[in-house]
Amino acid sequence: MYLCNTPIATTVKMKARIKQLCKERGKTFKTLADEMNIRAESLSRAINGNPSLSTLQNIAEALNVPVSELFAPEPEGNVYGVIVVNNQPNRIQSMSDLERLVNLSKIGQSK
Repeated sequence: MYLCNTPIATTVKMKARIKQLCKERGKTFKTLADEMNIRAESLSRAINGNPSLSTLQNIAEALNVPVSELFAPEPEGNVYGVIVVNNQPNRIQSMSDLERLVNLSKIGQSK
């Protein structure tokens, strides 16, 4: 993975990636902010500025991805589909969605 090492380029890529992750999950910045218990304006300022590690961790947690995923480039091989687990459809639009589903199914099997 290659990211330009300038703060502005990294912020632009991070913002685009967060938007992409939100879109994949059917969320807006407003719903993401609500899930983080902050105002949308505060989230926008954090994303456009220099977010703290704790803010990045909160964003990643709300999106159900590791922090590193906030900086990852768009995957080359996009995955799209629906996987039904326990009679519940799960929309898959990225590798992180698929990984999340696999992890959830592992947790369900261990019960």
